[in-house]
Amino acid sequence: MRRHFGSLAGLVQHFAVPVPTGAAAFAELDLDTLRDVAGGLGNEFDSSGYPTDEGGSYGDFGGDFGSGELNGELNVGGDTMSQSGGDMGAPDGFRYDIATGDPYDADAAIEAMLPPAEYDETPIEIDATDVEPRELSAEEQFAIQVDLLQHHQDLASPALLNQGQIGDCFVVSTLNTIAHTPEGMAYLNSLVTPQGDGAYHVTLFGADGQPTTVLVAMDPNGPYGSGASGDPTLAILERAIGTMHGPFDSMGAYDSIANGGRPYEAMNDLGLFAQPLEASAALGYTPDGVDVLVVGTRPDAPGLADFGLVGSHAYSVVGSLSDPSTGEMMLILQNPWGGEHPSPIPASQVDSLFGYASHGMLPSGAGTGGTSGG
Repeated sequence: MRRHFGSLAGLVQHFAVPVPTGAAAFAELDLDTLRDVAGGLGNEFDSSGYPTDEGGSYGDFGGDFGSGELNGELNVGGDTMSQSGGDMGAPDGFRYDIATGDPYDADAAIEAMLPPAEYDETPIEIDATDVEPRELSAEEQFAIQVDLLQHHQDLASPALLNQGQIGDCFVVSTLNTIAHTPEGMAYLNSLVTPQGDGAYHVTLFGADGQPTTVLVAMDPNGPYGSGASGDPTLAILERAIGTMHGPFDSMGAYDSIANGGRPYEAMNDLGLFAQPLEASAALGYTPDGVDVLVVGTRPDAPGLADFGLVGSHAYSVVGSLSDPSTGEMMLILQNPWGGEHPSPIPASQVDSLFGYASHGMLPSGAGTGGTSGG
């Protein structure tokens, strides 16, 4: 059995040795009292603190005691009190093994060591006398919907890739747009097969539409790392597209896509049926697991900065919403750079700001169907 004594006085009182009480009880014990305690213990314990039939000296007993109050150890069988600290120190007390007594209450000891609760369990009363609940306005609901389409990320959200230092926005935007739905992400995952040691076989499609296998080696410590940052599968696919169109040298894996391109080309590489369209074809689009849309800005169109756009850049189309104030259809976009995304684009401004749209359809069986607006 183990028994815990809250102080040295508790230990001495257990052996019927009278001691003073209070916070100074430990300090007031003289050497004669300590020797009386040691003598009583000597017939019951060996020097390690465990019961023995033969009895034993308790000269080493202090090494097993540490008082949190004095931060020292007691050489009970000796003449002095050491200040070197014990290895069983406890706040305001110590513990030792004893063959008799009540069972040691571990829960009570733990509770005693915990600081007092700062608050009780009584619920805090909130005065709601002057609080008037209200419904969100149509404009507020619109702003929330835009924010969710552009920014919301949790464990169930689509994977994203953030464009790196190379100019392959058309590839990154295409990958992000496909991955925006669970069906699209499942399709992209089906194109990648791990080979071990950072190597992957990636299934892409040539100009003739026939599948081809590209070997990709991802070295996170290399000079180019994984190109863009973010979801590993999307980063592997980005590198595979660059490898298929350029040298197989890892130093130049992104050279062929570093100077830009059209999103429908990247869609074709990934096995989608893709084609260029007028930018206005993106209006009314909602991601559905089959159709994907990416738009590209004109190089120097007036008004780009008013909506947070940059010239000659590709953007993922993540939805279309009706502006509650004007009733006009608004195009909602994501920037492959991550972070800040463009403001909603009014339908009346789409053709002047964007030079094209790229539309792609996942292969049959990869999604569940749907429509894109025109």
